[in-house]
Amino acid sequence: MIIQPAKINLTHLQTECQNPLSSNLDVLTTLEIVQLMNKEDVGVVSSVSNCVNDIAAAADDIYPRIASDGRLFYVGAGSSGRLGVLDAAEIPPTFSASPSQFVGIISGGDRAIRITQEGAEDDVESAIADLKHYNLSPLDTVIGIASSGRTPYVLSALNFAKTFGCLTVGICCVSPSAMQECDFIDHLVAPVTGPEVVTGSTRLKAGTATKMVLNMLSTTIMVKLGKTYGNLMVDLKPSNLKLKERSKKIFRTICGTKFYILSENGGTRKIYVPNSDEDNASQIVGQHIASCENDLKLAIIVGKTGLNLEESKRLLHNSLNRLGLALGSHRTNFFGPRDRSNDEQSDNESIFSTNSDDSDDSLSSSIISTANSENCSLVLVVDGGGSKTAVVIKCSSGIEVQCETGSSNIASCGVDGMIDAVGAAIRLAVSKLPPFITVMNPKSLQIFDSVWIGIAGISSTKYEKVLDRFEEFLGLPRNKIRLTGDSSLLAAVLSYKPEYEAGISLVSGTGSGAVAYKYYDNQYECLGRAGGWGSYLGDEGSGYYIGMQAIKDTIAYLDRKKLGRVLTSSTVPKKGKLVELSKFQKKLIRYMGNDGGDEDMFLTDMIEFMSSNDIDNSTRKAKIADVTRIVFEAAFSEPRDDKAYAIAQNAASVLVKNNVLPFTEEGLIDPGQSLLIFAGSLLCNGPFQDLVLAALDREGIHFKGIEVVEHPAQVAAKGLLCEL
Repeated sequence: MIIQPAKINLTHLQTECQNPLSSNLDVLTTLEIVQLMNKEDVGVVSSVSNCVNDIAAAADDIYPRIASDGRLFYVGAGSSGRLGVLDAAEIPPTFSASPSQFVGIISGGDRAIRITQEGAEDDVESAIADLKHYNLSPLDTVIGIASSGRTPYVLSALNFAKTFGCLTVGICCVSPSAMQECDFIDHLVAPVTGPEVVTGSTRLKAGTATKMVLNMLSTTIMVKLGKTYGNLMVDLKPSNLKLKERSKKIFRTICGTKFYILSENGGTRKIYVPNSDEDNASQIVGQHIASCENDLKLAIIVGKTGLNLEESKRLLHNSLNRLGLALGSHRTNFFGPRDRSNDEQSDNESIFSTNSDDSDDSLSSSIISTANSENCSLVLVVDGGGSKTAVVIKCSSGIEVQCETGSSNIASCGVDGMIDAVGAAIRLAVSKLPPFITVMNPKSLQIFDSVWIGIAGISSTKYEKVLDRFEEFLGLPRNKIRLTGDSSLLAAVLSYKPEYEAGISLVSGTGSGAVAYKYYDNQYECLGRAGGWGSYLGDEGSGYYIGMQAIKDTIAYLDRKKLGRVLTSSTVPKKGKLVELSKFQKKLIRYMGNDGGDEDMFLTDMIEFMSSNDIDNSTRKAKIADVTRIVFEAAFSEPRDDKAYAIAQNAASVLVKNNVLPFTEEGLIDPGQSLLIFAGSLLCNGPFQDLVLAALDREGIHFKGIEVVEHPAQVAAKGLLCEL
């Protein structure tokens, strides 16, 4: 099912309003027109300045994905699309990036770059088709560019990308906008540029602002990737005369007049080229860069360190391809003592040949000792749920990194889909680690002392197969990998709360379930499970349960409305005066429906949504669960929506009855000596917590303590470190 944008009155968009300062544009002199446009452009800078925090936040999220070989897609229509294509085209030659990693997509195809393709911006189907070709993954980022904030092609592309767990960024030049209403956009950058000099011509101020935002995003990401040394463009490829001269200038700026070049015997020799001999210096530096495979970074490392070409390659690789880190590690003598007796000679050439015994072994051992210099234990935890996959890497020295990607519920993703999703999330988290931890091999996952992977939907029949796959993926022995259901991660709380003899982890997010545990002698004993059987067989009291109840109630109401009746109770229909749908029901119809809130089409829309082969199960389940957000907003705000409140209250009751009562009634735990752990997005909501506590009270169940855990992976990581 394709979500269409709601209809918007274009006259409310700032970019479509008439600019009073240019109302007499056609009678101005040439100079006056230019002066007016220049004056209007000055305001663009301040509009972008208002968005610097949003731009920085987006760049911080995009960077680790690019570092983990994720791709950056620019999607737009018309002028906006051309600006995206331009940025994507300029990054590879400027920063030696792979063209396949930065992709510009414009509605209507590449022909639209030169000739406008009428109607292409409204084609929501082609947006999906254009992205399908690239097999999106959670490591990818999609930037949707639409000056108006409502271009159907762009919104369709962003919505489609989000179903794969991609990071999504929207860029528009109006506020409010349709983009602001889209829950599938992670970051929104909206420099409001106001009315154009020529009404509606967004290639002007809006286009300038968009280009500035794209410049900031892509340049910031490249700098964070180590593509510069200071402000010098050290990752360029000298492919033409201008770039060759620039490369020479950068080399001389960094290396000065005394530097090493490669010698014929495979070593290096140091030379001195005074600034006064510019022609000779230019020729020597040019030849040196060419001998270093036309790689300016390698040429600089050889020139500054005296390492041979292969050593320089390893140093650069082990320094995450960052020139500053590579030169810094060499200055701190990570490579052991070297004979530099000839280095002090200044005006004469001196010969320095590298010692072949001082290459592989010494290089590896020095880097290893650097990585281990912190003497820290490193643990990895994965919390794979129905709506997201959270990863935490924690070091005993206090360093911690986190990241989130899309769903990895094995029941809806399958084993292969789950492995792909979790693998992408782990690599994304590893890319955020400081260099001294991963410097030996930035791609290696054999750096962890203990790993705990909690996956929703894991079953005994799939356990061995999944464990085999993770053992292979991580390159770690089984005794370092713990594989459980996601709710089991919460048991780690007991490892540092010895005052409780047992605990129940009660989870209500996209799904629901509970597990009871005891903890002693660094061991967890599972006492039993309740619920957690998935959306078809259970998940009572979950986000999916609430979403389905709200949808069913709305459909039942619409049925009665068509018959000229409304329900005054859950069982007794009564003829009477029709009443309007409640606000939350109207919002639900707009959110789930295809036609912007058409009541008559809602049932048809829902049948299509539930049966469509174009929507995978995890996406369908997540969207239904997200209806809970609409229900809670109506139930827990003033004035309270009674229909929404009744749905929430019922969910709290069935959550307790199906997931807590079985443990207490069977005598598996004593609530008075046990800890109840709340987790999942619903149980982190204060008003819903109150409803659950009230339901427990009605059942006469009172726990010794209650703890709310918003981030189970963090708790599990803390527990793993306690065990080491």
